[in-house]
Amino acid sequence: MDRKEAAMVVQLRTGHCGLNRYLHQFGHMDTPYCKCETGKETAEHFFLECRHYKDQRREMQRKIKQKMEKWLRLSMENLLGNLETRKHVMKYVRQTKRFEEQ
Repeated sequence: MDRKEAAMVVQLRTGHCGLNRYLHQFGHMDTPYCKCETGKETAEHFFLECRHYKDQRREMQRKIKQKMEKWLRLSMENLLGNLETRKHVMKYVRQTKRFEEQ
């Protein structure tokens, strides 16, 4: 993982990232809600709930489960706190292009 990816992981873990909930606190977004209109756009929503990225999420989950134990639950701790899952997480981030919109 390079420095840029490591910084992204830290930002996502702390919630201090370019998602609407965080940006809204500083007046950079009109709303804290996601474009999918199902909840506030937090890192947890982005990784686990947003329906805009369901195909990318399925792919990430499939890859993680191939590498890890089959019972591994998709959670923020398992996604961002595990070195084995981070490359798949970063691929998900790139595939969604969510952070390129800004």
